[in-house]
Amino acid sequence: MISKLKIQGFIHGSRLEGFPMVLTYVLVGMSIGYKESGGAMFWNALYVIPIFLFLCSITNILNALCDFESNVDDKETSSDRTMFDYGVITKSDIWNFVYFCSASTGVVSYLAFSHMNSDQQSFGYLNVVINTFLSFYYNLQPFRLKTKLFCGEFTVFFFFISIVNCSYFLMTGIPSWNIWMANSNAIILVVCGLIVNFYVDVEDDKRDGSMSSVIFFGETISKYLIIAMPIVAYILTIQYALQQSNIFLLLPLLTIPKLIEVIQLTLKKQKLAKPKFFLAIFIFNILFSIGILSTTH
Repeated sequence: MISKLKIQGFIHGSRLEGFPMVLTYVLVGMSIGYKESGGAMFWNALYVIPIFLFLCSITNILNALCDFESNVDDKETSSDRTMFDYGVITKSDIWNFVYFCSASTGVVSYLAFSHMNSDQQSFGYLNVVINTFLSFYYNLQPFRLKTKLFCGEFTVFFFFISIVNCSYFLMTGIPSWNIWMANSNAIILVVCGLIVNFYVDVEDDKRDGSMSSVIFFGETISKYLIIAMPIVAYILTIQYALQQSNIFLLLPLLTIPKLIEVIQLTLKKQKLAKPKFFLAIFIFNILFSIGILSTTH
């Protein structure tokens, strides 16, 4: 039986509060596509939103379940993340939710791609299938990618480049595996965000038996990565603005003070660093999209 508390628990476990940041990558991909096509397929492009909403929900709900079962998420260490505080959600409920999201992903994907030619369908369905696999096995055995060296970073990297590529594809009808490179600055930032997460939660990850990049490199090198990656992202932003001869593409530089604050919190291992980092990425992509739409050529 569906109750209000269960719904609250699923919303908590799915971390829907973080989805607006994901949506900004959709916005970037659609903005690039709009500049090329004039938005002829705008309504079809909106299918990318529920597709990746369902995939994010699968990843996050299974992450909550697997971390809870491995005693990583509990009230003492991660009360901000555990959905079991609601006391009414069972393992069976979680799997029913996962099956619903999986089926919904399939239905929406069919609606998005069924009218396209074979090459377009192959591109669209391949992206969905790969990301569905990653959504499940980021957390589940026998792979549990989040605990394997560099696999967590690769999963996040591929997931977000797929969001940009698929958003562009559904806007234009043009399959492209490399359109994400226009947004490589923010892709670097989201991977850095995962490293920030690993750095802040390093003790929890050690208890979970993970081999994250932070554990592998050690905290000293990880600190340098956390500082260097945003610098690289901003350099790429400046480079892209110069290539496009568009001063508005420099708007994301306004997020530098926010990123400095986040880095300071991260180096102190403050959990507040994580939501603040993703807020900074949200603002970064909004400003970057404005810059893209302001391009005159």
